[in-house]
Amino acid sequence: MRSVVGPTISQKAGVFYISNDEEDALRSYELAKKMYPDFTIVLTNLANTEDKIAATNIDPDLGDFEKGYAIIILVPG
Repeated sequence: MRSVVGPTISQKAGVFYISNDEEDALRSYELAKKMYPDFTIVLTNLANTEDKIAATNIDPDLGDFEKGYAIIILVPG
């Protein structure tokens, strides 16, 4: 799986969507849940340090973002 912000993805996960708008991110989060019902979908706030660290563990390029929201898809297991 390729990242939307770069080619590096570690673990069994990837970035589905990035947005600066919370409502837009929530809509995309709901869409991802419908598209990938068997996967774990996580909405992260990149302004929150803990969320940003978790997101950066999935895609290191997300460390460059100071704000915004990223929707992460995790493969179960």
